[in-house]
Amino acid sequence: MNMNREDYLKLKKCDFLENTLEEIQKLGTLIDISGILCDKEGIEKSIEVCNRKLNEIEFGDQNYGVICYFLGNAYSNLKNIRNKNNWESENNIDKQIKYYKMALQNNIPPITKCKIYTNLGNLYDNLGQPIKSILYREKALDIDPNFTMALGTLGSTLLNYSSLVYDEGHKLILIKKSYEIFNKIDFNKNDPDCYPEAKESFLQKKISIESNIDEEFLNGKENYDNYFKNISFNEKKYRKWCLKNKLFINPLNDISTEDSYIAQDILSVPNIVVKKGEGPYFHSMFNQIKQEYVSARYLFFEGIEGNKSHFSDKGNLIYNTFDYSEYSFNLEKIKISYRIVYSLFDKISYIINIYFNLKVDYKKVNFRRIWKIAEKEIKAKENYILVGLYHLSKELYNIYYDEDCIDDEYKELDILRNFLEHKHIRIKSFNKKSFFNEPDGFAYDISKDEMIKKTYSIFSLIREAIIYLSISMHLEERKNYSNDYLSLGMRVYSDNEKI
Repeated sequence: MNMNREDYLKLKKCDFLENTLEEIQKLGTLIDISGILCDKEGIEKSIEVCNRKLNEIEFGDQNYGVICYFLGNAYSNLKNIRNKNNWESENNIDKQIKYYKMALQNNIPPITKCKIYTNLGNLYDNLGQPIKSILYREKALDIDPNFTMALGTLGSTLLNYSSLVYDEGHKLILIKKSYEIFNKIDFNKNDPDCYPEAKESFLQKKISIESNIDEEFLNGKENYDNYFKNISFNEKKYRKWCLKNKLFINPLNDISTEDSYIAQDILSVPNIVVKKGEGPYFHSMFNQIKQEYVSARYLFFEGIEGNKSHFSDKGNLIYNTFDYSEYSFNLEKIKISYRIVYSLFDKISYIINIYFNLKVDYKKVNFRRIWKIAEKEIKAKENYILVGLYHLSKELYNIYYDEDCIDDEYKELDILRNFLEHKHIRIKSFNKKSFFNEPDGFAYDISKDEMIKKTYSIFSLIREAIIYLSISMHLEERKNYSNDYLSLGMRVYSDNEKI
């Protein structure tokens, strides 16, 4: 983006009084150039102008969405100028997330959506959340399969993801997928939405893969066993559902929703070195988390697939209270699965406290509070996946510096859980109020479809957290190896033993 100093200073003095598309695009130019020049004053002025315009333009309007997009870029530039790490830049990060997602709620052009999804992917990647990062790049490519920045950053994230997982087979498959993505980029195309330095970086990564990985493997067709070959129709239906919704505890499910060989919960705790005399208690704790997740997942599947009344409901006297509530064993399965997986967040924090030796009183350990109680100790670990887990907790509980930074996808997950555990929830066939007066806040009313949607969201979050827990421990184990420690070999439970 070329602009001489005199033109930039003139642009910086502009009042931006009109709300025309041309004027708003000039505001975007100010944000971009200020970022390139590391001019904090220019960025802060643009933020002030953007906030003023949001009060002048109606929500839902294209210009409103574009301004939100520009604000997200402005806070990104501000973070880069201040050059602080992710722990110290929470306020700017929260505002980036807020304004990018607000922009998506407005009527904005497809190309702008592509840019926002790509930027969110970059943001989550830097925050130590590669799974969410992959998801947002895929959303951009759903709009434009040839969007260079989305392709290049997705390939880069997959390459980085391969370095984070402990399984060597998974590493190679992720690298191959990364290479396939890089191969989709037209490196000779003049692309105004991809700056040359980025394109050169993508090309060098592609060349590096070619130099280090066997060509036959990179270009060959995968030939894995058909995992669905000798299983029942019902099991196949269940596993295909898990694959489609990315619910397997398996990093490869983030890059494929169809390959049967991925339909296994294969991820565990990496090899952990322990002092002589200590046992594999971390594996024991991780086993329990996985087992509860897998069992809850099947209950959820049964709940949404069930289309017949169950004999356990026979003879259970239920009154029609004229509030459109529904009652059934299938609905209870969905509610139970929600409660089970939600409880796993605190168990993850329990492992984090012990494994990373945070020394937090076990009575105070939970997924909401541990990050602030042990903030100094966690920062000292310099394990960036812990940053990802922390920001995942902020999504779960909607805890942000900016109180308005609410993600609709995860909105009220914590409130819903509280009503499920301690109060009154009504799953309704119609989202209508009761015929009768009742105390304010008496019940949490939700439609069946919305309940299912929120249950998918909580499963997605806990799956992400479980995988990040394993990765964070793997990163730590790279530092911990010593001749004073002993690595224990362990027997794997056969499926026939799980009775």
